[in-house]
Amino acid sequence: MQFSERFLYYIWDAGHLQKKMETVSGNELEVLYNGQWNTDSGPDFLGAVVRVGNEILHGDVEIHVKTSDWCNHGHTDNPDYRNVILHVVLDHNTGDTLTRTHSEHTVEIMQLRKQLDSSLGKLLQRYEGVDFTPCDKECEFLQQLSHPQQFFENLGMTRLRKKSNRFAAELIYNDYDQVLWQGMAESLGYSHNKFQMLRLSRHLTYDYLKEFKTSGKSRDAMLGTVLTLSGLLERLPSTFPMIWISKWRELAEIPDEMDILRDIPWKLFRQRPVNHPGIRIMQVAQLLWDSFDGSLFQRFAACFSQPQGKFSVTTMRERVLKLFLDSQGWLPEKYHLGESRIDIFLSIFCSQSCCSTVVKWVIYPCRKPSNTAFAHIRRRRKTV
Repeated sequence: MQFSERFLYYIWDAGHLQKKMETVSGNELEVLYNGQWNTDSGPDFLGAVVRVGNEILHGDVEIHVKTSDWCNHGHTDNPDYRNVILHVVLDHNTGDTLTRTHSEHTVEIMQLRKQLDSSLGKLLQRYEGVDFTPCDKECEFLQQLSHPQQFFENLGMTRLRKKSNRFAAELIYNDYDQVLWQGMAESLGYSHNKFQMLRLSRHLTYDYLKEFKTSGKSRDAMLGTVLTLSGLLERLPSTFPMIWISKWRELAEIPDEMDILRDIPWKLFRQRPVNHPGIRIMQVAQLLWDSFDGSLFQRFAACFSQPQGKFSVTTMRERVLKLFLDSQGWLPEKYHLGESRIDIFLSIFCSQSCCSTVVKWVIYPCRKPSNTAFAHIRRRRKTV
């Protein structure tokens, strides 16, 4: 059976892999996080976390049908692939045990065909050589389901678990505040600029931004610096007040080592003003600024605190909405975040692996969060 490269993406994204794997060179391999499927140019999956031998690597994954496709597609000399940490192939068809990337770095090769999980491996054996014909537009599979609602709910839980696994992997390198900041920034980028915003948050970290407040600077100095470093200040919508742009330009502090951010390939064509990434940064600037007195994660966690036995999801959601909407009072209303986007932030918070401990403790008060970041919650034993 011939497989397209796109089908291999689905296999990798769904994690249809054996638990014990090894690379072509013989090193033990474990996938801690598969990465985010990249629908734009560049590597196929971004921000993956894998363990090769005793070393944990964080970077991108490129997938091909054959190992030789790496050179055939011109990736060897392409700087966009310099952060690749694993080359995944269906069939290994070269004599090399490593793949050479830009600037002469080498990465391990993983052969998929021999390391698929048992369920997918059986399917491949069963349908090997079978010719498939196009079917009607109606989905026969869904028609046969006795409880389609439960089916879609299970898909939703699967997606939530994937998010949770992602954030668990991110916590290997970052603390809770930084991971939440990255998740928020990515969501603010929508589909067009999500990876660009994620890159911005990884360079302009939560601790870096917090330093503006601890050193006595203003929120506008922080905002002006972020917008200038990202190259967005000069590309704001034409309807945006020039007096604000001039003020932020004067207050911006530009360290030389951050100049790399000016190369972020923002996609601004036909963007509604409210969806402009620069406006999105403004929408959370005050929330970030207020959180610097404590913790961004704690501000979200506090929304769960309710009288014991009377926990309400509606109340929790209203508190999260208020958290954002109150912090946007300085912006013209036409630039405010919508409720649907704020709901996504709530799902990001609930997806963090550490949050599962908080949620369980909310439902079962006898359980306490083990991490010291939740000391403020532990002291509130009479609330949920």
